[in-house]
This record gives sequence, C-alpha cells and structure tokens, in this order.
Amino acid sequence: MNKIVRQMVIFLAITLPSIVWAEQITQDSLNKLMDLSGIHKQAIDFPKVVQAGLIQAKKQGTPMSDTAFNKIQRAMTDAFQADELLKIIGAEVQNSITESQAKELLIWYESEVGKLIIKAEEDAATPMAYQQMIEEKQMLMADQDWVKIAKMMDDLTHTTDITMQLQQGTNVAIFTAVSVARHPDKPVQIAAFREQLITKEQALRPDVEQFVILSFIYSYKDVKATNIERYFDFLKQENTKKFNASIRRGVKDAFEQANNKMAQSLVVEFKESAENSSH
Repeated sequence: MNKIVRQMVIFLAITLPSIVWAEQITQDSLNKLMDLSGIHKQAIDFPKVVQAGLIQAKKQGTPMSDTAFNKIQRAMTDAFQADELLKIIGAEVQNSITESQAKELLIWYESEVGKLIIKAEEDAATPMAYQQMIEEKQMLMADQDWVKIAKMMDDLTHTTDITMQLQQGTNVAIFTAVSVARHPDKPVQIAAFREQLITKEQALRPDVEQFVILSFIYSYKDVKATNIERYFDFLKQENTKKFNASIRRGVKDAFEQANNKMAQSLVVEFKESAENSSH
C-alpha cells in the first residue's frame, strides 16, 4: 500500500505543475484575442459575404423563383449568425490556447507595433482603400522585394488557405440552398459538388494567392521595415501558429454547422410548400 501511495505522490508531483500551467483561457482574454486579432469583425462580415454570393448567383442566372430566393435568403440569415459563428470559433480557440499563451499573444496585440499593424489592416479594408489598391496594383506588384515579403507572410498566416476555405464554404452553402429549392425530395450531392470545386479551386488558387499578396503589400507598404521584421517574429512564434491554426479549424466547423442548419430548414420549408401546393 505504501508503495502505491508513494507512486501516487510522485505522479501528482509531476503532473500538477503542468495542469496548473495549462490553465484554461479566461473569457476576458478570449474576448480580447477575438477582438484584437480581427476575428470578431470578420465573423460579422461572414454572413454578408454569403448573402452577397447568393445575390450574385441569382444575377448570373441561377434558376430560382423570387419565392424560392426569399426562402433561401431567410434560411441563410438564420443559419449564418455572427454570434453563433463567433461562439464556434471561440470554442476552438478556448480548447487550444491556455491563459498563459493568451497573455503572451495579447502582449503583442496590445503593443505599439501590434496596434500599428492592426490599424494598417483596418485602414486597408475600406471600400475606398480597395479601389486605390486595384488602381495601384501594377506598381505594387512590380516591387519584387515586397512581393517576396508578402509571400512569406502568406506562408506564415495561411491567408490564401483560409480565403479558399471560406470561398468553398460559401459555394457549398449556395449550392445546397439552390439544390434543395429545386429538388426538395432528393438528397443534395455535396460530395460530387466538392470534387468539382477542388478542380476549380486548383485553377483559381493562383489568382487568389496573387490577390492576397497584393492586399498584404498595400496594407503594409507604409510600415517601417523594422516593424515588419517584428511582425514576422510574432508570426513565427509557436503560440501564434497554434492560435492561427485554431482559428482555421473554428472557421471550417462554423461554416459546416451553418450549412447543415440551413439545409435542414430548407428541406422542411420546401417540403411543406410542395405539400400545400398539392392539396
């Protein structure tokens, strides 16, 4: 018995420090990270992006009546709620980042350089800035030193990967909605559609990557080289990589859950409409 007790004491002595160290991130730290990293603002924009994609699909001639379009739009609005998206992404961050790691991340986000980088990103996200970026595209992309820096940023942040992922989520959402509207009694062939998307994405990826590089160059063109170097140092840290990876997983899960919710509500609504019209 004494041997067992001694083994338990040794075990606790080894494991307790790591358990204490791995304290779960507090809600306050989580909220700050989501806000200062820009995830909060992006989540608010996600539903607008999906809605814009649906409107564009209708304009391009995707067959659907006004009644069907309104039903799909309502279902999308209900499924793609910013609060719910943030909840899912936040849960992934909460499961991945400890309080001590969050504090280290916040040191940078709340630093002078961190705030400067965030402000540069926010300033470059306005419609006016977007137009200016397009007008200056040739000049910006001609600077090979900046192109190299922007590519390194993309490799560290996986921005092209995230952009492609979001595009796929939006396309699947629209495809699901239109398929259910046209054939409410048939299963949606999402697997086949995803295979088609993969082929198209391979062709589109170079364009997306170029746009990401352009946006990086435009965003940081007035930032001092020393501050860019400090930003790189931050992006290379393991905690930063871990945080960004949790965001990518959270975004993927959030879109999948929203798509499923939307599809389920559309199946019910269109089946009810079909039954009512048959009576």
